[in-house]
Formats: sequence, structure tokens, C-alpha cells
Amino acid sequence: MEFFRLLIEPKSGILPDMKNNRSPDSGRRHFLKTSTLAAAGLAAASAGVRNVFGSASGFVAGMQINPSIDNLRVVACRNPAIETSSPLKWDTVSQNAVVDAAKVSDTMDAMACALAQTTDAQTAWSTILRKPDAKTWANVIAAIKVNDAGSMHPRAAIINKICNVLNGFGVPFSNITIYDTTDDAMGDYNGFRGTLLPADVVVSNGASTFPVVVMGETLNCTSIIQNADILVNIGTNKPHIATWVGLTMTMKNHVGTINRSLPTGQNCPQNLTQLFEINKSDAIIGVPAAGVPCRQQLCILDSLWSSNVGDWSAIPNTALYYLVMGTFGPAVDYLTTRKIRIDIMKCTTHPDTLLNQFITYFGYSDTDRQNLTDLTPDKNAGRGWVEVPITGIQNDLFAGAWPGKETCELAIEGGIATGRLLRFSFPSSEPILGATICLPDGRLVCTLRQSAGRRFSWSGRSSSGATAGHGWYYLHLTGEHTSRSYHLSLL
Repeated sequence: MEFFRLLIEPKSGILPDMKNNRSPDSGRRHFLKTSTLAAAGLAAASAGVRNVFGSASGFVAGMQINPSIDNLRVVACRNPAIETSSPLKWDTVSQNAVVDAAKVSDTMDAMACALAQTTDAQTAWSTILRKPDAKTWANVIAAIKVNDAGSMHPRAAIINKICNVLNGFGVPFSNITIYDTTDDAMGDYNGFRGTLLPADVVVSNGASTFPVVVMGETLNCTSIIQNADILVNIGTNKPHIATWVGLTMTMKNHVGTINRSLPTGQNCPQNLTQLFEINKSDAIIGVPAAGVPCRQQLCILDSLWSSNVGDWSAIPNTALYYLVMGTFGPAVDYLTTRKIRIDIMKCTTHPDTLLNQFITYFGYSDTDRQNLTDLTPDKNAGRGWVEVPITGIQNDLFAGAWPGKETCELAIEGGIATGRLLRFSFPSSEPILGATICLPDGRLVCTLRQSAGRRFSWSGRSSSGATAGHGWYYLHLTGEHTSRSYHLSLL
């Protein structure tokens, strides 16, 4: 599969300083603004999380998980070619049997490039996943939290990609543990070792625990992460009961890391506030310092399928074909809910008053939250929902998996990418009112011409006539009620 990468050359006079393909105002090093927590948040924070490592505790307002990637930048890719057909059943073997692992790998590489705002996958992954300066990669310990509850679990190909990226840096597979302490990770993934997963990775249902005090209650945290340098959170897009705002994604995934009664009994937090505090704890975030990065460095959602009814145990009833990733779990969950569960799936079980807290509880203002959906990322210092389109799907054996009514096309009719056809999705219920291409800092490159229906053409030039060169930028589509931004690039 091929992913698209383009940028306007400096001779047009409209390009900012793009050393290393980075815009100075693109938000890559835009640190979070410290804003005042809501009164409820301050009250909860005063109870807070008792530190178990002897340093400043976990996430605090203004903390940047990764100094090169804004916490509120979330990337997504919809790629129906990931599945060769719908699963025959919703057991673990059947839902993995229809997955094309190579397409998962390619998709995740493109998403990593969009997240790190670079055109090279190796550079992107090394920006996202970081080790302590005092350690060699051969000594790094990594943990991957998966969600094994219910019928749908993260596909093995997603987990395998992360394992291979880490191993490519030098982390032995034996230093990587895939775990879920409240559901049967071993039953779901142990049999894939040596086939869909590396043979030497560790799969675990949990081990010993250590105490973490959250809001005055002593909870149990699995020792699997106690010495982990890198934690990757791979959740799924599932419905849940009203207590959890009708959803379970990356934050709720950590019920299988820290809970009230490991290994059996009542696992869930007391309430939503305690769930937030668990995700702020130093057990999850780590104790970042000079030369020591945060522990949880990447959050991924397997949203290939979901359900718009029921709870975590519901059988998936909606094919979405989305993967989502970001460095900050609350933002990943919030934007996935807004963009997929509400906008696409039309779910009505995620009340704004609670869902908005996914952002504001963590120290962001309500304006910060609103801008995630009101502004495009190039107008919001790189923050917000960025989609990664794909090319070549029209030539794919299983191209029929893409519903034609929602398909949009961008034909490149000139420049270095002439003849390319880019395909992406936009809600079929809305006409597209405008399409533009912009630089990473938001400056307009050109307005696209609508050649027929949902097909657009680009001459490969800026509005001033400059020919496109290598790099990356944004494609923006605007409808009556929906706007979407797509990350485009060409190697």
C-alpha cells in the first residue's frame, strides 16, 4: 500500500522555514498551556494519587507526554483493506484470521508519520517511543496493555507492529510483556506467539501487585509495569454503561492495570473521577525527569469494528475500519468518541457534561476542548483530529469493502505526483462545500476544483503556480455540519 506525501516548494514564496520538514508554528513543540482545573477537579486532585515511587506524582496540568508531540494531537486512518472480509465469528481466532498484517503495518507507519509530523517512518517511531538516557535499548523493559474484555479484542497485527518497532530499536522480544490482569490475555494471545506475534514475547494475565492509593483508597497495580520504561496502551472502541460515559477505550483499559481487587472481585473504579485519577497516577504516567521520559508513551484504539448498543460485552455490529493513535489517552478517547461514535455512529449515549471532562479534568480550558473540533489542526497549533488517507485502494482485491457512497477522490493531474488517485471517506449524508490544501502552519496553498460529484482535482501547484515538492501538508474538507482534516505526504 502506498501513502501520499506532498509539499509546496520554497520558490512559491509562501513556505515557512521547513528544515527537516517541520514548520516552526506547526505545534510539534507547542507545550501545553496550564489552565485552571474545574472545582471538582481541584477537589479530586487534593485527594489525588499517593506517589509510590517517591517523586512528583504522575500527570499534572501543563505536562507534555512527549516534548515533540502535542498531547491533543490525535491521528486516525480509515482503511477497509485491513480486513479481507468480515469475521465469521467474534472469537479471537476468527477476528484475526481476516486481518492483513502488512496493511496494518503500513497504516500504522503512515499514522506515526502524521503524529510526529515527519515523512520518515523510522524517524516518526523514534520520536514517539523513547528510552531513558541511562539505558541501552537492549535493557529497556516494555509493557503493552490490551483490552481482552468482551467479544472484540485488539487485533494481533497491531500488537505485533509495536513489538517489531521496539525490537527494531534493539529491545529483545523477551523484554516485552503483553498483559491484561482482569481478562484472559493468555487465552487470547499466547497461542499466536510464533505466528501472529513474535515467539519470544511474554503474554501474561498478571503477577504480583504493589499498592497505589487513589482518592484515599488503596488499589492494586500489576507489577508488570512497575519497572517498565515504555507502556503502550492498546484499547478498543466499545460501548459501556452510563457510569463510564457510555464507552470504554484507553482510559478504561487500565482497569486491567490498576483496580480495586486484583486478581478477582470488583475491578472498576468507584466513579469517573477515580478513573481519571488512575490515569493520572505515576504508576501509569511514570516519573518523568531529565533523561527519563513518561512511561505511557502511546495510546492506540482498534476501531475496526464497534457496537452502538449494549455494554463492553456487546457483539460488534458496525464496521468502521479505523485505527486511532495519540500520546495522551484522554484526548484519544475524547476525539474518537466525538468523531466516530457521535459523528459517524450517531450514538446518543455520551453526554457532553461528562464527555467534556475527558479534556478539562486534565487541566485544559473549555476553549482548548472546543478548539479540538471547531478548528482545523493547522489553525490550532497542530492539535485536533488528523485523518491519514490512503492511495491505491481502488486497485486492491478487496476494494469493494469501501462503501462507495462515502468515498471521495482527489486526482493529482500535474507535478511530481501526477496520475495519483487518493481515496478517503466523508459522511455520505453531506455534500462537500469546500476543499482546500494548506501548509502545516495553516497558510492556504490552493482551493481544489470539484470535477464531478465527490471527486476533486489538483494541478499539483499552488495558487501562485509553484510546483509541488516533497513534504507534507493538510487537505481540508468542509460539509454542512462536518469538517475533516487529512494528513498528506509523498516520499
